[in-house]
Amino acid sequence: MRPFRKVILAGMFTLWSLAWDIGHPWLTAAFTVAGILIGVLLYRKRKRSNPAEKAAPGKLPHPIPFGEKPENQFHPIRAERLERELAGFAIELFSYRKLSDSLLVGCLIVPAGLLSLFFMEQLLRSKNGLPFLTAAGTVWTVFALLTALSERSRERRQERLLRVAAEEGTRLAAADHRPPFSSDCEEDLIRFCRCFGSEAEARTACEFAKQAGFRFLALPQDSLLLAAGESGFRKYVELCEALGFESSDFSPSIGEAVLYLNNHRRIAERRTPVPEELPPAESRPAPPPSAAVRKLRELARSGNVSNVSTVYEEESVRRPLFSEALFCGCWPSREEAAIAMVIRDTAAEVTCRGHSMMCYPEDPVALLVNGEFDSMDDVEFILTLELRFSIRIPDSDAEKLLNGTLAELVAEIRRRQSNSQPARETISCSTNSSAPKAALKS
Repeated sequence: MRPFRKVILAGMFTLWSLAWDIGHPWLTAAFTVAGILIGVLLYRKRKRSNPAEKAAPGKLPHPIPFGEKPENQFHPIRAERLERELAGFAIELFSYRKLSDSLLVGCLIVPAGLLSLFFMEQLLRSKNGLPFLTAAGTVWTVFALLTALSERSRERRQERLLRVAAEEGTRLAAADHRPPFSSDCEEDLIRFCRCFGSEAEARTACEFAKQAGFRFLALPQDSLLLAAGESGFRKYVELCEALGFESSDFSPSIGEAVLYLNNHRRIAERRTPVPEELPPAESRPAPPPSAAVRKLRELARSGNVSNVSTVYEEESVRRPLFSEALFCGCWPSREEAAIAMVIRDTAAEVTCRGHSMMCYPEDPVALLVNGEFDSMDDVEFILTLELRFSIRIPDSDAEKLLNGTLAELVAEIRRRQSNSQPARETISCSTNSSAPKAALKS
């Protein structure tokens, strides 16, 4: 139905203009009301939900196990050539839809609307008022029908490729002696959850496994397209749309898909403090910054921020996906990790950056936000930090912090909290947690 929505609307527009042209008021009114109702039904906004709300029925293991017994006796299920073909075709289909919509709006809808506005008075006075609108609607209908047929043929080709991927994944799983997987079996869910580094990631993986219909034990490093069968790609895209973001990787591994979904769900739910299951027992050093990051840090300190977007794109390709365990392990205490988590998620909320890229203490704040105090995003970023930490940051200090590093911003927020607010209002992250000390996932 999706490819033919524009055809239906174009046909209703053509019928409406034809009814107006022949001067039949009741028929014109009927097509007007019908067009509005059909448009509302076809393009009604669905309520956005998170993967937990869309999860298949059934109880999850409680408590959710994680990181206790990773499966390492199996080989990753990958088929590079098939994955590249599927990923390239998925991106091609996505781009084709965007292009067809843009051409439809730019070449037909906008000119017809502008002509009707410019000649509205003549149209209302003339007896044969809308002949050119009828012609435009007819051309629009034909063009929409051709694009819909082309899009549908591409979707059928994608379905064939997904069936091939499902068969290839099943063959590779059988060759590797993977045990069968059932989302209704708690033992299978427990074995699957233990392959992930935190309870939050394990919960998201467990919910996604139920929805995608895994048929054999899948590991985080397995290809999502091959391990989840025909429905894996569709479920992943549906969850991405439900969470309100467009996936930049159409061929992720299961672990990457889980990290994407978990990161965006945590930000949407504002679950930013460090979870109890992630006490950074040992601080691990962050990798050395790249030359581009070092240069950006120097430019930020001098107040001359430039090429931030270019550096961010380069680092997004070079760095791993954001992981709670990996992020918290780079900070010496739970309190600093919790403050850094809030800062990082706040930056992800107010800008288009930071949703999935790993960030480290010595990264410049400009890598997460614009680094310019006169930018609206950066003003919102500072105001949101003041609200969430119950502190006041003067404009002069705010500009200095935006030009510093993430570690410097964390230290300044800790200092302001301890000086100006009662202890009960600071983010409490006691290191004497009774939660199990899980091995931090790298």
